[in-house]
Amino acid sequence: MSPPGIPWAAILTHGPTLVAAARRLVETMGTNRLHEKNPTMEARLDQLEKASLDSAQLLQQLAERVEVLAAAQARAARLGRIVIVISAAAAVVALVAAFLALAR
Repeated sequence: MSPPGIPWAAILTHGPTLVAAARRLVETMGTNRLHEKNPTMEARLDQLEKASLDSAQLLQQLAERVEVLAAAQARAARLGRIVIVISAAAAVVALVAAFLALAR
């Protein structure tokens, strides 16, 4: 049984996007290092700057996905509370109906 509050549907929906972005970042870093045997200091700084920018963009994408997941979890929790209230009301109506049926 899964822990309450985890929106698995949203995680499964956005998971491939996160994995693809991470793979692109890793591939970019790997290919840059293979093409240059002895890069100059300026080229190395450029690589670090690009890697930093890529990391920042990936972090932004992750933050956006977490925000979407948090909103989905909030909606699911709200719907869960509504279902509980409706179920409780239905149980009360059923008990009243059973009591009235037995009282006749």
